[in-house]
Amino acid sequence: MAQIIKNNITICSNCNEPLVWTFMVAYNEWFCVHCKSSFPMLGQDRKDWTQKLWDRFEENLKLFKKLTAYYIPPTIYRVNCDKCELGGEYHINHVSKRLLTMSNNAKKKLFKK
Repeated sequence: MAQIIKNNITICSNCNEPLVWTFMVAYNEWFCVHCKSSFPMLGQDRKDWTQKLWDRFEENLKLFKKLTAYYIPPTIYRVNCDKCELGGEYHINHVSKRLLTMSNNAKKKLFKK
């Protein structure tokens, strides 16, 4: 079982929800699944750790995973994709039309404000 460091939790300065760490948005490693805002790595608001806040973080992380299940960021290589590994081409450039449509639909849900 992973050890939880009960220090503090990074929160959204717009809606006070716990943020999710991701490399999905260039130069903005923190993402809020509620207001769809993204923030840079350093300088974000933090709150002291509480079980209630941690539970909200876990809910937000589950929602984030659901929202991003089909999203393919524009500058990502896939480890288990032969074309990415052999050709050095971003995954989005060689996916099927079906996967591209699914990714675009996910992107609309993910980034709508």
